[in-house]
Amino acid sequence: MLFLSVDQLDQARAAISRHGYSDFFPSPPEWAIVEANWAAIRDELSRVDLDIYRGQDVVRSFAPKSRVNLRRVALLHPYDLIFYTALVLVLRDGITDSRLRPDTRRVFSYRAEGASRISLQ
Repeated sequence: MLFLSVDQLDQARAAISRHGYSDFFPSPPEWAIVEANWAAIRDELSRVDLDIYRGQDVVRSFAPKSRVNLRRVALLHPYDLIFYTALVLVLRDGITDSRLRPDTRRVFSYRAEGASRISLQ
């Protein structure tokens, strides 16, 4: 069984609020409902066993990649976005600690240095 703690869910919500819900879509109206009822929804999400959780349907579309190319984009359900973000935050520090040092002159797109540490619970 895999459950996220209330603190991990709070950190995920804060990250989504800080970085935005989506780069390609406006925030769905459900996100305002999640924000307005966060305490109750957070408690509900903390009781979801992610080992057996089946995500919600995804909204898919296309967005311009360049003047002549398109990319597929997807909009996650708010619960799925919270779960995904929380799991990434939990794993982030372990992945960062295992990466090659920057002075090895290998290219990586993102590093977590300077971000606040997340404790595993």
